[in-house]
Amino acid sequence: MHLMKIPNDDGVWAEKQTNFFPPLEVKVHQVNVPMMQHPGVRSSEVIEMAEADTNGVEVIELNRGEAGLGFNIRGGVDMPHVQGDPGIFITKIREGGAAALDGRLQEGDKVLEINGTCIESVNHQEAVRLFLESGDIVRLKVLPGAERAILEQDGSIIRTGKGSGDSQVLWWLGAAAAVTVVALYTFYRYRH
Repeated sequence: MHLMKIPNDDGVWAEKQTNFFPPLEVKVHQVNVPMMQHPGVRSSEVIEMAEADTNGVEVIELNRGEAGLGFNIRGGVDMPHVQGDPGIFITKIREGGAAALDGRLQEGDKVLEINGTCIESVNHQEAVRLFLESGDIVRLKVLPGAERAILEQDGSIIRTGKGSGDSQVLWWLGAAAAVTVVALYTFYRYRH
């Protein structure tokens, strides 16, 4: 059994139990039911229901509040965070901010839209500007866990941006140490 919210003939939203799975891809671009007439349903709930899709994209609405949105981003066409993907990624969730209080946005999520504006191919400064000008209620369309999925699919741990050189250096140092150990073992074993 699944619980779905659907409008009745009189325009009132009601919950109904169904024996079938709701469709995985539904795109509603306009909701004609005024939300102020239906106090039991928040507009963000309707939008989230209407925009669930097979790609795992989530719509998250955050209230900026006094503590701010509470996250850091990296990426953009001018400075990719993940090699081969110019998208904007969440790199840190700050305690006490709107994102931490909401709990859905996570480090490694890829931001696809800010208030309906696609940011998949913008430079970093443009993404920052859009966040700064987004208002008190910010509606994000995100792809959860995108950074990890890209790196796993690619079979790579290489990241561009701050800190990426450290992980590469550690990998190469480990490989060099392993080769050195094997060479020394071989040398001492067959030296006689």
